[in-house]
This record gives sequence, C-alpha cells and structure tokens, in this order.
Amino acid sequence: MTSRIRLFIIISLILLLAACGKSESTPEAAAALPATFTPTPVIQLNPTANPSPTVSRPTPTPVPPTATPVPPTFTPTTLPPSPTPTSVPPRLSIAEELVNLREGPSVFFPIAQQASQDDVFDIVARSDDDPMWFEVCCVGDARAWVRSDLVQTNVAAETIALATDIPTPPPTPTPAPVVARAAPASAPAPQAAADFVAPPPPPPATSAPAVNPYTGLPGGNLNRRPVFVCINNTAIARPYQYGLSQADVVYEYIMEGRYVTRYTALFWSQQAPQIGPIRSARLINVQLPALYQAALLCSGASDEVRYT
Repeated sequence: MTSRIRLFIIISLILLLAACGKSESTPEAAAALPATFTPTPVIQLNPTANPSPTVSRPTPTPVPPTATPVPPTFTPTTLPPSPTPTSVPPRLSIAEELVNLREGPSVFFPIAQQASQDDVFDIVARSDDDPMWFEVCCVGDARAWVRSDLVQTNVAAETIALATDIPTPPPTPTPAPVVARAAPASAPAPQAAADFVAPPPPPPATSAPAVNPYTGLPGGNLNRRPVFVCINNTAIARPYQYGLSQADVVYEYIMEGRYVTRYTALFWSQQAPQIGPIRSARLINVQLPALYQAALLCSGASDEVRYT
C-alpha cells in the first residue's frame, strides 16, 4: 500500500513538471494570452511512516491467587450472665392438726405453744438428733422447737445450719423411793424402774389370790402372764376400740409433740375376745412391762424403742 502511494506521488510530480515545461517553450501561446496562474491542486499526502511491526505478545492469563487455608478462629459465644438465684428463706408448715412447740429439742422440754395445721414459721436452725428437731421463730418473742416428722419444709433439711445454742435439758425429777415388798418364795422378784414404784407381782400359781392386785377385785387368772397392748386413741379410731373394758389397768399418755393420746392396757384377769386397734410402741412401753413382768404387744415402735 505504501509503495503505491509513493508511485502515485512520483507520477503526479512528473506530470506537473512536464506541464510547466511545455508552457514556457511555446511563445505564441504566451503572446496570445496573458499568462494566468492557475494553481494546480497539489494533493499532499501525509506519508505514513512505516509502522513498526507489531509483535503480538501473549496476554498473560491472570492466575487467581491460591487462598492459603486459615484455620477458623474459635470465638467463644458470650452468654448472658446467669441470674443470681435468690436465696429462699427456710420455712416450715405444720403438717398435723395440732402440734406442740417446745422450749428445746426434746419431749422433756416444756411446751411453749401449740400450733395448728398449715401454720408457717421461719426455720432458724436444726438439731443433729434422730429424729431431727427444727428451731423456729417466733413464738411470741422467743424461739421454739418442733419435730421434723410433724412439719413440711420448703428446703432440704441438710441445707439448714446446725444450732449452736441448744438449751440444756431440764433436770430429771428425783425418783420416788422404791418400796420393797416381800414376795412369795416361789415368785421371782419384780424388776423395779427408777421412775416408777413397782407394783406387787402376780400371785403365785399355787394359790388363788383373794384380791386382784391390779384392780382390787376378787379373783384373777393364775395361769396367764400379764400382757400390755398398745391401743390407738385417735378420734377416728375410737369407734373401733375393743377390749378396754376387759383390761385390768389402762395407761393413757400424750404422744410426742401432739395433742393425741394413746392407751397401753394391761390384760390379766379377764379374757378379751378382741383387742384393738393395735398401734406402735413408745418409750413408756419399754418401762411398763418391766414393772409388771409382763409381755408387750404392739405394732412397730418408734426409734427410741427400737434402738433402746
């Protein structure tokens, strides 16, 4: 393409020069006509420089950088702080119909007050006894004690602090002197307890007593050992009590911590066809049979009796 352009320019120049020389060599033509300059259009072509050969360079294909695996960083999840549990003050409610609150953790302490069922008290401390006792507040302006098996608590008993100022038990009353009575040679000597006056032993089987030693009435059963029986005396059990009218002696005593009483009846001189309802033994039932050389018939027993 460049060569053709060059050739065209050269030919144009040659023709232009030839035309100019021919006009000067003809005088007739010059004399005839005034010379008029007619500019010949000159096509100026911008010579295009030979372009340098373009070297095609391969365009580098961008290689995506290889991601270096970064182990994930464990970010601990911040949990909202747990609410601080509000401490619940230990309390108890009376579970029985009527319960004695005492001045100390034992049935040997005086009764401070009686509480009714569903009465609520604050627990101050507990004893380490079995059964356990709770110190409660307040009975009037003072504290009192109640047995754990007569109440219901809102906390576990083990979480309650042990009492450090437990009252001193009241002094044991001086026992009455034991009156020794002569017994027949064939009868074993009665076992006397410190807190009771020993009654006379049953008459020997060799002779019939003129007077029943337990009732003061004539006669008796010479071939039977006296038997003590524990009989229920709650209000619901009274319509079903049997045998009390045939008993020679009947002891009535208050149950621990309660207003309910219980009977222990001695049977010797009469035959009772039916006895009941039978209940469990208490501490007094450990001492009574020894005074009468009697057997004991009860249904179960409290811890004081079982472990004595």
